Amino acid sequence: MKEALLILTMAAIFLFLYFVIRKLDIFLNENHSSIQKESEKKEPSFVMLTDELSDEEITSEVRRFRLKHQNAKIVLYDNHDDMISAMNNRKMSANRKYKTNRQA
Repeated sequence: MKEALLILTMAAIFLFLYFVIRKLDIFLNENHSSIQKESEKKEPSFVMLTDELSDEEITSEVRRFRLKHQNAKIVLYDNHDDMISAMNNRKMSANRKYKTNRQA
């Protein structure tokens, strides 16, 4: 009789833990995308590729960046000053766009 009670108790505990773990798995799967987006925000949104890198290293770096940033656009600049001015223009146009959308 004691053995049957022990078996039933253990079965109930395993069944309870199964449902708890299942609920935890569902919760983690639902929140995985938000956690991933949050980690993307912490990473830099640009990569500077120098002439010291080989073609293979540049290709692998671009592929790695595209995997982490799926909506990435690749822009190549030959001159550092051109890149800085383009980034500043992009920030200004984004600010104007934000202000007009906010006022509307």
